Amino acid sequence: MPAAGPSASVPTTAPSAKRRGHWLGRWLWRLFLLVDVPLLLAVAFGLLAAFLHPRWFWWAQLLAILLPYLATVLAVATIGPVFARRWGWLVLHLVLLGSLAWRTFPPERFATGAAPGEDDLVVMSFNVPQSGPSGEALGDSMVALVEATQPHVIGIQEAWVEAPERNRPARRAVHLRAVAEREPYFLAVPSILSSRIAWNRGLTGVPLLVRDDGIELIEQTAVPLGEADDSDVSMAIRTHFRWQGRDAVHYNLHLRSFGERKPWQDSGNILAVRTWIPYLKRYRTVFQDRATEVEELVSRIDAETLPVLITGDFNETANNWTYRQLRGDRTDAFRLAGAGPGNTYRSDKPFVRIDFILVDEAWDVTAAEVPVAFFSDHRPVIAHLRWREDAAGARERSEE
Repeated sequence: MPAAGPSASVPTTAPSAKRRGHWLGRWLWRLFLLVDVPLLLAVAFGLLAAFLHPRWFWWAQLLAILLPYLATVLAVATIGPVFARRWGWLVLHLVLLGSLAWRTFPPERFATGAAPGEDDLVVMSFNVPQSGPSGEALGDSMVALVEATQPHVIGIQEAWVEAPERNRPARRAVHLRAVAEREPYFLAVPSILSSRIAWNRGLTGVPLLVRDDGIELIEQTAVPLGEADDSDVSMAIRTHFRWQGRDAVHYNLHLRSFGERKPWQDSGNILAVRTWIPYLKRYRTVFQDRATEVEELVSRIDAETLPVLITGDFNETANNWTYRQLRGDRTDAFRLAGAGPGNTYRSDKPFVRIDFILVDEAWDVTAAEVPVAFFSDHRPVIAHLRWREDAAGARERSEE
C-alpha cells in the first residue's frame, strides 16, 4: 500500500486576513478624510482670508481668527498620513503647517537692526476698559505699568473720556485720571467730538496719554466712520504731532467688535444649530461693516503726506483682510522686532494678537514687546521707534 504523501492543499487564513486588513485600512482612511479634507480647506481659506474681501468671504475671516486652533488640530492630524503612508497627503499637511509657521515667525523677525536707545520714541497700544475690583486698584495697576515701561505716547482703547471743553475730570476713566494725576502725563482728546450717537454723547473711547516731554501735539481730530445711528461703530482719532523736530501723524483706532456675549455663554445647547445661527449672522454683519469702515479709514490715511503711525485694537488678527488693508506698506512693529508669539488676547490665556502698532517707512523699529498685564482682558503692545536716518547712523557707529 503506498505511503500517504503530504496533503495537496493546506488550509490557511493568511490571504483572507490580508484582504480584511486592506479593506479595514481603506475604510479607516476614508473616515479620516471625512475630517481631514474639511480641516485642510478651513486652514487654506484661513490663510487666504487676508486677500478675500469680507463682503463675500466673511466666513473666511472667521476661519483666519480660528487659525491657532486649526493649526493645533492640523498638527495632530498629520499623524494620519504618516501611519497610512500617504506621502503626498503628508506633504500637503507640511506645506500648510509651514505657511502657518512663517506667518507666526516671519523671516524679518530674525534680522539684525539698531539697538533701542534713550532717544527712541516709545509707543504703547492698550485696550484697557474701566473694570476690575475697584477704581483704585485699576489706577494703581495702570500707574505701575506706565512707570515700568515709560512710553512717550499711549493709544488707549475702550476707556471713555469726555471732550475737554466740558471740563469735567470726573467723567474721565479712573485709571487714566490716576496716570495723569500721579505721573508726568496728560490726556489728549480732540476739543470737539462728533455729535454722532456712535461717539456716545461727546465721549470717545480712543484717547491718548502723552508724556510731558519731547512730544508736541499740533492738532487732533475725531475721524467719523460708519453710520450716524450705529452705536457700535469703529472709532479713530487723528493726531498731528512733532517729535525731535519732525512732524508725523498718529491714528489711534478701536475697530468694531463682535459683542461681549459669546456662543458658548449662551443658555442653549452649544452643539445646536439654532444656538449658532444668530451669532453667525452677527459676525457676518460685523465683518462686512468693519470692512466698509476700514476702507473709509484707509482712504484717509493714504492721503496723508506726513509719516503715519497707527495703534489700535483691530479685533482681528494679522491673518485677516482688515489688517492687510491697514498695514499696506507699513511695518508691523512686533512682527519685525518682537520676541515670541506676542499674543494680546485674552490676557490670562492669550492665543491671538489683535492689538497692533504699524509704522511708516520713515521709522525704524528698534524693539517691541508685549508685557504681561492681567488688569485688562488685553495685553499692551510696546514699540521703540527711531527716525530711519538716525537708526542708520546708529548702526554705522556700532560697526566702527
